Amino acid sequence: MKVIYRLINGIQSHPGKKALGKAISVSVLNQIVSSGTNFALGIYLVRVLPPEEFGLYGIGFAICLFFVGIGNALFLTQMVVNTPDRVPEDRLPYAARMFFSVVIFCALLLLVVLLIFFVGSEVSAVLEHYANYGIAVSLAAATYLAKDFFVRHAYNQRRESWVLAINLILAISMGFLFATIYFMKLGMSDVIALWIYAISNSIAALSGYIITKLPINQIDFVELKKNLQEAWRGGSYSVLAHMIITLRSQAHTIVLAVLVGPTGVAVVNAGRIMVSPVAMLFPALSQIFLPRLSEARNTKLDGGRVDGFRYSLLLAAIVTVYSVTILTFYDVAQRLFVGSKYDDLFIIVMMWCIYTCLTAYKTGLEIFMLANKRFREQAWINFLAAIVSLISVFFLADIYGAGGAVAGLGFSELVVILLMIGRLDLNKK
Repeated sequence: MKVIYRLINGIQSHPGKKALGKAISVSVLNQIVSSGTNFALGIYLVRVLPPEEFGLYGIGFAICLFFVGIGNALFLTQMVVNTPDRVPEDRLPYAARMFFSVVIFCALLLLVVLLIFFVGSEVSAVLEHYANYGIAVSLAAATYLAKDFFVRHAYNQRRESWVLAINLILAISMGFLFATIYFMKLGMSDVIALWIYAISNSIAALSGYIITKLPINQIDFVELKKNLQEAWRGGSYSVLAHMIITLRSQAHTIVLAVLVGPTGVAVVNAGRIMVSPVAMLFPALSQIFLPRLSEARNTKLDGGRVDGFRYSLLLAAIVTVYSVTILTFYDVAQRLFVGSKYDDLFIIVMMWCIYTCLTAYKTGLEIFMLANKRFREQAWINFLAAIVSLISVFFLADIYGAGGAVAGLGFSELVVILLMIGRLDLNKK
């Protein structure tokens, strides 16, 4: 508690405390809208889709996050951490050049996917069967990344109100489309849900482009080449780290899909929904602190090390309080979140609570590593943890089922924390 008090007191004593306080409050509101939209979508789909289709939606969304994570690591995170090193008059043109890179990246993804399914459908019955599903997943991923660019750019410009506008447009668009499908009685499926997600994100991305007014028509392609080379130097390790992190964090999806199919994935994701509300805080606060810790890299003697440590403890404390509450009133929470379609999920939810608490603490350490461009160390740490994750998830899932799979994820998070603490030595000032 003393560390949390120091963090809050440090913020209050900071010359820019009003600006930071407003940024945090608006960012939390942004995340309530953004993650609240996904949370409401999850609750709706877990109730209306059969377990197998809900599992397929979960697998598709995991694939979507994998692609978006590559784009984030290669372009968006690099944009955030490299912006402080640019002269002020070049920061907006730099953002425009990075957006152009994102557009090309997304276009290449869609082209590759279309070629795979259109050509592959002629020779493979499996590819033909999943063609609509695969195209919907790729469109959802591309539009999600495009929307995410404008969110990260707005945070980088300290314009949190722009983010709120983008997220509200996304929520309204998604709500309107789902309501249209419902009232027209067209039926719901995993593919339709992914298409709605893609269309809503494309509308939000277009609104972001209009709001931010990026000078896309003034792109200097010589500078663009230099920016891409700079992004690749740090981003290559960051992409590798992301791929390893995804392998580790989605080990339960991979293992359960192999062992028991989409239904097993659906059961685990149904339990995760109950822990999702508190996890909404992670992106909101991370978006606020990454640019500030990036600035601290050059302005503070410890490079923001202590702030990263305090941020970790603050998040972990919030998750602990939430977890105790949700487990104490579990019966009410299960009826509220997932209904009666799934069997008792108490053990799975308890494992997710432990995992989320560990993830909360790890988040602050990871933000500090990103802000200080320690991408290579991050990649190696997550590589070791990915091996631990796959092994522990496989054996625990084989013995204890879905709950064991989540326990394996939690064990790998603990390994990451210990390795990061060993590398960062956060007790030093």
